[in-house]
Amino acid sequence: MNTKKIITSPFFIFEFSNDSIRASDLINNQRLKFLHPYITKLCVFCLDGKTNDECLDEGFTEDVLKLALNHNIILHVDNPVYESSRLWEDRNWLRAAYLTFSQLDLKYKETVSKKTTQTALINHRKEIIEEYKEQSLYPTLKFREGERFPLLKPTNSKRQEINTLKNRRSVRNFKESPVSFRDFSYILYEASNQLRLGELDKNSVNPIEIFNSYFCWGQIYIIVQNVEGIEKAVYQYDFKEHSLIKVGAYSDDKDIYSCIQNQKWISGGGFCVFICAFWERYYWVYRHSRAYINLLIQVGEFGQEFFQSATRLGLGGWGTPAISESLASELLGIDSKREEALYFLKFGIGKASDSE
Repeated sequence: MNTKKIITSPFFIFEFSNDSIRASDLINNQRLKFLHPYITKLCVFCLDGKTNDECLDEGFTEDVLKLALNHNIILHVDNPVYESSRLWEDRNWLRAAYLTFSQLDLKYKETVSKKTTQTALINHRKEIIEEYKEQSLYPTLKFREGERFPLLKPTNSKRQEINTLKNRRSVRNFKESPVSFRDFSYILYEASNQLRLGELDKNSVNPIEIFNSYFCWGQIYIIVQNVEGIEKAVYQYDFKEHSLIKVGAYSDDKDIYSCIQNQKWISGGGFCVFICAFWERYYWVYRHSRAYINLLIQVGEFGQEFFQSATRLGLGGWGTPAISESLASELLGIDSKREEALYFLKFGIGKASDSE
């Protein structure tokens, strides 16, 4: 009697494509284009672990079990690969998702070797973009309809100094005092400079410049809590025109901190920022899931632009990725199939102590 248990691999992922079931083996980085229904039934049967004899009693043959084991569809529970996966899964980490984004050695559209010339690479990228454009137009950046509020532009916006970076501190306790209209305007303008530069590339007649991701995904939403001269409300920031578009209202700070796991230290004067991704623009250019991790890196870079600008003007800030996507989408009034909130920031005048 064989009591050794086998279990469905956590690295084996099913998908439905073109009226058939396909699957990916993330251990060997291979995609299986055809699966016999027998294999699918075996995967379901072994989800909670079964012995070899239990599988045979269920009607699965030794040949089917051997085939499934050879392709890492099922694994022995003492297999080091399965044991290592539990280090993730038992802590509610989804290793399969991580591997999909970053560990599959996904091929890029262009293959760059030591012999590849820059001219050849550029021409190849141009061909790719023209191919994409024949399939569909590059998505334009759309701003919402609503009442607009123009903001002030800095007269001599300057690059951040190293001392600004050194002096920056995370603040989790804010005064009720308002942030000045001037500082609010300047922070938004300076922090969004990369978005404007990237947008210039998208207006170019040169198709290669469309390939530049350069924050092309960026959308900014602002929750005004207490800023001089601006109504307490929800706004989209039009970085091209440097203006706010009123898109909604909220009752109190609870509506905000419920979107970030009830982290209540966002209360006080100032404003909150949701950095959102406009998916269609990014996946139009990058047609592989590795691009997702590149986007997350850019989110961090974008957040630093806000922190630097706020610190230079004497404000405190704090950020978190701990966002409830569905609640944030409801607060901002966005369609999560097209846009999604990825990072949250709060800025205001920090308190020196709780008694202040």
